[in-house]
Amino acid sequence: QVKQDNLRLYEEVKYLRSYKSTATILGSDTAVVGMPSKFSHNQQQQQHRVDMDTGVAAKYKGMYEESLNPFNAFHRRETSRRIRSMNILDRLIYIVANFVVGNHRARVALIAYIGLLHLLVMVTLYHSMLRADDTLHAAANES
Repeated sequence: QVKQDNLRLYEEVKYLRSYKSTATILGSDTAVVGMPSKFSHNQQQQQHRVDMDTGVAAKYKGMYEESLNPFNAFHRRETSRRIRSMNILDRLIYIVANFVVGNHRARVALIAYIGLLHLLVMVTLYHSMLRADDTLHAAANES
C-alpha cells in the first residue's frame, strides 16, 4: 500500500515537472516546483528544488518506469494466469514458497524448524542406539 502511494506521489511530481506553468525545468532531472510555505505569513509561494535522480525519488523513479513497461505488465498477467490454472495443492505450495522466500522472518523460522527436526531425529536415533546397545550387552551377559 505504501509503495503504491509513493509511486502515485512520484507520478504527481513527474507531472508537475512536465507542467510548464507550475514548474520551470532547470536541468534534465532538476525541477523548481512552486509550493506554499507553512511558515510564510502572506502565503507566498517558495521555490523548492526537487532532485529526481537522488534519494527516495530515484528509487521510485525506477519503480514508476518499471510499472509503465508493457513487458512487465504482460509478465504479471501471464504469471497470474499460470497461478490460476494450477490445482489447489500446487497453488498452496506456490503461495507458501513465495511467502517464505519473500519474508526474512519466515526464512529464519523455517530454518530453525528444520534444524529442530534434524536435532530431534538425531537425538531419537542416538537414544535408540544406546537402548539397542544396552539390550545387546544385557543379552551377552545373561549367556
